[in-house]
Formats: sequence, structure tokens, C-alpha cells
Amino acid sequence: MKLSDKIRENFPQLSILQNKTREDLFVGHNLPAFIKSYLLMRFTVGNTGVIDVAGLKEYLADKMSNDAGLIRSNLLAGKKVNLTCRFYVKSDLQEGITAFTISDVELGANAYILQSIVDENAEALCDGENWGNITMEYVEPEGRKKGYVNMIEYRPFRPLSVDLDYYIKARQGFSLQEWIDTIIATMGYNPSVFEGKDTDDTNRRKMEFCSRLLIAIEPRVNIIEFGPKGTGKSYLYNNNSKYFRLHNNGSTTRAELIYNRNTKQYGPLKTYDGLIIDEITTLDIKDNEVSSPLKGYMEDGKVTTGNVSFCSECGIGCQGNIPLTDQLLPYDTDYYRYLPGIFRASAIMDRFHGFIEGWKIPRLSVGSIYEGWAINMEYFSEIMHSLRKCPEYGLLFDKIVTYDPSADLRDVKAVKKLATAYSKLLFPHIKSLDGLTEVEKQEFLDNYEKYCLKPAIEKRSIIRLQCHLLDKEYKPEMPSFYITCFDDEKSLGPSITDGGERVSSTTNDTSNNSPLPEGRILIYTLFLSEDEFEIGEKQRRMKLIEESQHWIEKQAAQYGKKLTFVNGTNGLFNETIHTRAPLDYDNPDYNGIDSNNYLGLTREHYNVDDLLSLKESEGCDKAALLLMVDSAGRSYCEWNGANEEFMGTAVIYADNNLEGVIAHEILHLFSADDLYAPYQSDENVAFIKEHYPNEVMYNDQVPIDNLIVSPYTAWKVGWTNKKEDWFDNFINSERE
Repeated sequence: MKLSDKIRENFPQLSILQNKTREDLFVGHNLPAFIKSYLLMRFTVGNTGVIDVAGLKEYLADKMSNDAGLIRSNLLAGKKVNLTCRFYVKSDLQEGITAFTISDVELGANAYILQSIVDENAEALCDGENWGNITMEYVEPEGRKKGYVNMIEYRPFRPLSVDLDYYIKARQGFSLQEWIDTIIATMGYNPSVFEGKDTDDTNRRKMEFCSRLLIAIEPRVNIIEFGPKGTGKSYLYNNNSKYFRLHNNGSTTRAELIYNRNTKQYGPLKTYDGLIIDEITTLDIKDNEVSSPLKGYMEDGKVTTGNVSFCSECGIGCQGNIPLTDQLLPYDTDYYRYLPGIFRASAIMDRFHGFIEGWKIPRLSVGSIYEGWAINMEYFSEIMHSLRKCPEYGLLFDKIVTYDPSADLRDVKAVKKLATAYSKLLFPHIKSLDGLTEVEKQEFLDNYEKYCLKPAIEKRSIIRLQCHLLDKEYKPEMPSFYITCFDDEKSLGPSITDGGERVSSTTNDTSNNSPLPEGRILIYTLFLSEDEFEIGEKQRRMKLIEESQHWIEKQAAQYGKKLTFVNGTNGLFNETIHTRAPLDYDNPDYNGIDSNNYLGLTREHYNVDDLLSLKESEGCDKAALLLMVDSAGRSYCEWNGANEEFMGTAVIYADNNLEGVIAHEILHLFSADDLYAPYQSDENVAFIKEHYPNEVMYNDQVPIDNLIVSPYTAWKVGWTNKKEDWFDNFINSERE
């Protein structure tokens, strides 16, 4: 079934048929997308997609009239005029009054809101754009006092009530990928324009685009987005929800943003779900009364200014354009340079939860407009507004996500907020694991990690880097986060993806190694090359190492073990050790000769005792060294003894640069055995191939997310005490 038909089937009363010709129905009316969406749904005949054009035109002419002459004529005739419209509020600091204008009908002079209306709607009316149903009347001149217009009634534009249970049930009719496309279609864009070079690239593009809604669905999400022009940043926040306030004046004051002491009127920080500061790169803050309350608010949601204090759940978004290369990539990673001075302090930067990489979102064109059935945008915005108040998704995060106990509190809060927001957006139908089958539970946990937890970590890590660049007191590394929701002795079972034969060969002497049950493991990395190791290549290798470490941490957690890797930052380990190219590694008699030479060479650059001492100073339980070689070869590892302690060392060659290979070698350093030929019996190899084809110690040549740690390897490294009968076949196997 096509996506359009599926949306219509699952949201029969709350979907609209979108196409380019529908815009013609609103010619002459400057309306945001959420208003158009509501009107199209209101004047659609049943679920046919057919519009009652006459009824829509009559409503637009009557309730949304932009006939300035007729409106003024009716007011002068003493008639009360009722409109559903966009109007702009402006507090007059000198007079202590609140004025309003309706620019669409040129009503811009001598129009005021009764103070009683302002008082009754203090949390809904604030300076700037507002939408609602208003009633106006004209007050005739008296003496020297000129005539003016009063707003005597006001009702916020909230025409739809929502039933979250209905929405959640409807969501279950879609696969995850269909649901992501549904969200994009609801925002008015064709999901196909986000197609990338492969499936992962497409997912990244779509997820980056959908990330703009995080601020709408989770309270007090503070986020920054930089990117190129033409990706729909301003349009989205201006058109898709009345709960957003887009501030694009180029300057701001405390009265505009937070609280107007003269009119006693709250600013958008109190009254909206999201305050989006557009063109942040050129923002001019006019007074010093903004930075201090804003800093406090971004920390705990409380504002104190003068004698006024209030709490709010409004998120703060900063967005702007930055210069990019011909490949549409930033020139560097110091994005903070493009922010105004108030945000360039590390203490403020640290209060942002995430960073959206807008350059990953394609430029949008006429062909980007979606045509077909989509969820009504006004309804969807109300759903997001309602989900902000649901605590179950945050409680779910607490249940299934574990992190380093020494993690910075702001990092944890940021990752939790973002992951919870993604969960509400993508998986609103899963508030807990209760009632899920084991298969459903595993599928959800895998998806949660990929689509909620990992993107949250990535977005926070960019903020973390900005803090480090601003202030070296901040470390650039993020703490470890991983899914933990399994019984201690539960077997993961075989992967559903078949693995091929292992390509690389590894010779290991693990007789002196020790298990890896849990604790903190210090990993140092050295780079070996005949020439200089390129900085970009070093960074890429380090990313592979971190991915493999994260995967091991997650696997340990599934067996109930808390394991944390710490990457050493000593300057010595950033250098490249220069050495010749390897010997003939294709020779069947190779047996790691060059690896031994490399190990000997590196001993000239480090001392086991020194590294073990550094291990103690970092509060780690074990230490290991990875040698990243800039040539082809076969991975190898060994242990070096000192004072009855052992430190593992592994050599990783350029053609072994898969996260699975690195994880394989690290696990070797902590008692894991190879589960493939030559030293395993044919029966053992056949058993693993049948039952655990994607076991990391058998086949590490597939994407790491497809790999598993079998019960045997878990037992070998000390993650479980449960010894199954079939283990004996491997324990007693003769090594060749």
C-alpha cells in the first residue's frame, strides 16, 4: 500500500489531501501552513478529498476577511467585527498600554487590547505574532481624543482537541520507515527528496530534518542549528505550529523576550513551547538584562527578573547560516564563532542540549513539495504539544539506558531529553516494555539505540566539543551510554543475519590475559607509519575505536555488567612512530612476524610500568594499547607483564579497519578465544556457524550492529557464570 493511502486509512478523519493546486484556494490570504491544513480538513467532504470550495470561500470572506475597507466601514458603522486572524501585539512602554495591529487588513493605528483581555490571557498574549479569534469595536472620538479600536474579546486559535490513545493506535499501522516518511509528509515535504547515496545516508538526512521537531515535543529542549540557506529552517517554525515563536528582528531586549515590567506582560519565553531565534549569527542584544536570566532559565526553567519570577517549559532554538565549502561542509568545527557574544561563554554553551547539522539536509525546491494524503498539521502540532506533558517516555529512558556513573550531569540530562524527544516522535506507542514479546522488545531496543539514543549522543557531543574549544576545562569526550534491559544470565541467541567466513587471520597468545567482567578499561592508541599519519585518518581510526568500545560496553550491559572504556589523552600517544612497511604478509608462513617487530619498536616509546601507573591515576582497572598501522597486514595481540599485572597490546592494520575487527582484538586481550579454524575442531566451527554465525570471535567482517557476543565468549570474559554443556567442546579443543 502506498504511504498516502496508508495515512488516509489510519487517520481517516484527521488527514488531508495535499497537492500544489490547493494553494490556489488561498490566493489573496497570507496564511501559515497549520491554518491552511485545518481549513482544508474542515471543508473536506467526508474522507473523499473533495473540497467544499464554496463553503471555504465563504468562511475566508467572512471570518478571515482581508477587505480592509469593509472592516473599517463596519467598525465606523458601530458594528462589532469578529475575525479569526493573525495579529501583532506591541506593548507601549511609555503609555503602559498594549496595542495590536492586523497588517493583512491594514489596521495598524490606534488599536488596543482591553487590559482585562491582557490580564485574562497573560500566558497566551505576548509581543509579536499571535493567532486567534478576536472581536473588535470602534470607540468614537471624544473632544480632542481621537477615535480608536478596542479588542473586546479574544480566544486563542485551538480548534482541535486530541485523543492520544487514538493517535497511538493509528501509529501502530506504520512501519518505522513509513512513520518517518509520514512525519516528513505532514510537514509538507516529499520524503523522496532526502534520498542519499545509500540507506544509512538517507536515514541520516531524514532524521536530521525531523530533529527540528524535538523542541516541539519535549519540554525545554535547547538546540542550535547551523546550515546553508534554502533548507526550510524559518519556514518550518513559522508555518507548522502556533506554539512556536520565531524571533527574527535582529535584536532583542528583556522586555521583548522575557517580561515587560511596564505592561506586566510575559514574553514568548513564558508563553510558547519553542522560542526560535532566527539569524542568530547577526543577533544584537540591546541590554544586559537578558544574559543573566537566560542563563538561569536554560539550566532549570526558572526566570527571575526584578520582582518577577516564573517557570516555563519553553525550549530555546538558535538557527542561522554559516559559510560552507563547495561540498556544503563547514570549514571547521568551531561553530561557536558564529554565535553572538552572549552565547560564546562555555557556561551558556553547556546549557544547549544538542546541535543540528543543517548541511545534512538537502536544499528544498518546488519538487520537494509533497502531494498526497498527510496528517493534518494543526492536529499534529496539538499532538506534539500534548506529548510534552507525558512523563512515561522519560521513565522508559531511565529503565533501559545506563551510563558512566562519573558522567557529567548536563551530558546525561541532554542525552535523556533528546532521546526522550526522539522516542515520543518515532515510538509514541511504546511507553514501556510491558506487554511486548521478546522479539518485539529486542526490535524496539535496537531501534531505540539507533534512532533515539545514538542521535542524542551525537548531537550532544557537538555541543561538548564547542565547550572544549571555548574552555579547556571541558573534556571533548562524551561519557558512555548503552542499552541495558536484559536478565543477567540471558543468552542473546544467534543473530538473524548470516555471516560469511572470517577474512583476516589472527594469531593470539592469550595465556597471560585476564577476564573482562566489568570496571574501567584504559585504552591508549599509537599510530605507526612510514610517512606522516594524516590528521583526518587518525580521527577516523579513533572513531572506529570508540564505536567498537561502545559496542563492547553494550554487549557487557546485556549480561548485566557495567564496563567503561577510557581513551588516554597523553600527548605521547598522539604521535606517529615511523617504521618501514611490513614484510610479505601474504606469505602463509607470515605468523605475525612484522607484528612482533612493531611491538618491539613501540616498546622503545613506552614503558609498561609507566602505563600501568597512568592506569591507576585515571582510576581504571585495566589498561591496553592499540597500535594502528598505516599498511596492510594481519591483526595480532599479546600481553606484557609487569609486577604481576598484564597490559594487552594489539596491532590493527589498515585493511582491518572495521569496528568488529577492533572489538574482536580487544576481547582477545581479555580471554576471548577465536571460534574459527585452524585450532578449533571442524565440529566446533560448524556449531558456531549454525547457531551464532555473527559471533564477533567467529566473523567480525560484517557491520558491528549485526555482531553479537555468544554465551561462550561472555563466559570466557567473565560476563556470566552460567556454563553450558557445549562449552566443554571448545575448552578441550586442541590448538594447532
